[in-house]
Amino acid sequence: MLSLKSVCRVDRRINLKHLHEDFLKVCRASRSFSDTSEPTNDKVEDTKSESRLNDQISTTDSTKSEVAVKTYPNFESRLEHYKKLGIKVEPKIINVPDEPKINPIFDKAIEVFQGKPPAAMAAREIITENSDPRSITTFPPSNYVLPQKWHEEFPEETTLGFPVIRPPHPLERWREGMRMTKSGPAKYPWIQEFQHHYDIVIVGGGLVGSFIAYWLAQRVDVKAGMRVAVVEKDPTYRHSLTTTSALGLRMQHSLPENIEMSLFGADFLRNIGRKMAIPFDEVSDDDYFNIPNIKFQPHGHLTLAREDQMQDLLDSHEMQRQCGVQSALLTTKQINLRFPWINTHGIAGGCLGLEAEGWFDSWNLLQAVKLKNIHQGVDYIHGEVIYFKKHSLDSVASTKPSMGQFEDGTHIPLGRNYEAHVLLPDSQQVYPLHFNTCMMAGGGATGDIGRMAGIGEGYGVMGVEIPVERKRGYVFNVNCKTGPGLNCPLTVDPSGLFMRREGHGGDYLVGKLPDGKDIPVNMHGDVDPAYWEEEILPTLQGRVDRFDSPTLMGSHAVDYDYNYYDGSPIIGPHPYMGNMWMACGFNGLGAQMAPAVGRAMMELFYDTGYCTIDLSRFAFDRIMNDKAVKEKSCQMFARS
Repeated sequence: MLSLKSVCRVDRRINLKHLHEDFLKVCRASRSFSDTSEPTNDKVEDTKSESRLNDQISTTDSTKSEVAVKTYPNFESRLEHYKKLGIKVEPKIINVPDEPKINPIFDKAIEVFQGKPPAAMAAREIITENSDPRSITTFPPSNYVLPQKWHEEFPEETTLGFPVIRPPHPLERWREGMRMTKSGPAKYPWIQEFQHHYDIVIVGGGLVGSFIAYWLAQRVDVKAGMRVAVVEKDPTYRHSLTTTSALGLRMQHSLPENIEMSLFGADFLRNIGRKMAIPFDEVSDDDYFNIPNIKFQPHGHLTLAREDQMQDLLDSHEMQRQCGVQSALLTTKQINLRFPWINTHGIAGGCLGLEAEGWFDSWNLLQAVKLKNIHQGVDYIHGEVIYFKKHSLDSVASTKPSMGQFEDGTHIPLGRNYEAHVLLPDSQQVYPLHFNTCMMAGGGATGDIGRMAGIGEGYGVMGVEIPVERKRGYVFNVNCKTGPGLNCPLTVDPSGLFMRREGHGGDYLVGKLPDGKDIPVNMHGDVDPAYWEEEILPTLQGRVDRFDSPTLMGSHAVDYDYNYYDGSPIIGPHPYMGNMWMACGFNGLGAQMAPAVGRAMMELFYDTGYCTIDLSRFAFDRIMNDKAVKEKSCQMFARS
């Protein structure tokens, strides 16, 4: 009976809107057909059940053409989901008097010995849910929000409903210290494989976040006392933009900052074996390991442009030439001679990268950077940051910005983030990481991470959010024996379609850059097959003559970090929350810019200014002042 009730509860939670009506009817018909009732010789009953089955199947066939259900991916953070639930936070009572008291004289003596005023010993209500703004207090918290009774424990603290791990009672810590065999994290969760306090916490362990940690650890020895942690919720990086993006290494930008960062990234990758090598100190000074093979394919990028895009292409090429990029402008005739497999209908020209362009194995590069960071003392923490705890700033003027509003409509004064609450896997508990500076490098999720910190949730300047969101695209693995072959750079069509070769067996990666339109998915969350048949394949065959009979081998999703404000990166600290830094908005090109971004963040942190590449125009201030710095390569493919 209990299992039946649980099944009924689960069934009520299923959203039937995402299920096709014909699929449900076929399931019902299958259940009636596979009924396990006792066999009978009554031919009338068999005839009736058979007729019911035929009626159900015929009804299904008649309604097939009417069913056209398409769903779209919905990116929602845990904080947004928790707010939508509308859970009312009930206050907890502290300093509850003992009834009846065991020894009133003894209790009174302890209170007098502690020297606490009677007002602090009075019973009061507090909020222990950290996402509720009423829980914001001073740092360190005053006695008026902490239990003062010697026998009373602090009420359970939660973040988005998950219990927060706090240091246990001193007596429990003494017992744990006396044990011969120490308890593991499951029984004693306060002790983990990482520390509870770090100078710098980096949210996002992809290439951008890992290179920030690499440069910080290169400048100051982490093992000497500087603590750096990288928090990553998916250590497999299966859905990370670092490993799913197929855009590779590209120099064709319109902004000099992007060009300089890409050039530095190419130089860094060229010397990756020397920079990432770790010596075998215990064997010989001449032996090294961690020499990555990123399998760089220097086949260039070919950007095709229509007549109305040629001026932007010419301006960008001139800027690239001034920065030292080796690229060539091609006319339609030159494109036909060099790449005869391209159909140049509707094409006015193109730009081909001749040096330091292509694609590489980002997975090998990521693993090499991680191993180097771990060797230098950086901690990688497996968990998901779901909220930042804040404390008030009483020293700020009364006209300070607000981070939001209470239920009664009054504004929440500006506070300071000082704890990153990390949801640990397999435990459903939140571990607080105390930090001095937090650097947000979460790709397309950085906008959500900023809202957890109060950026974009308040009024005035604090109402300006980080304009970065996830835009989902798909990369299709296609096999075509009659394809372009080796003479195939990474080709980008004016429609946003891109294609590059994958290996030497006739495999190609084909995708389309996000254009603001949602891509439909099926009931399992994968891309709708109609998107390939109706959107990608016709455009591909119209541009590439040799793709007559391609075979679709598979596909995977790519969540681009899309800057919907101006298409340019956002690098540096927040002007009002000085300990919250950002490195995001690279529009899928973060892998190639990661070495330069990490070095720039290190220079800002240690030198309070840029020493190599000046990225001042990419500061968050430009968004507050409405001074857009637009990248034309994003606008050319309808990504403005």
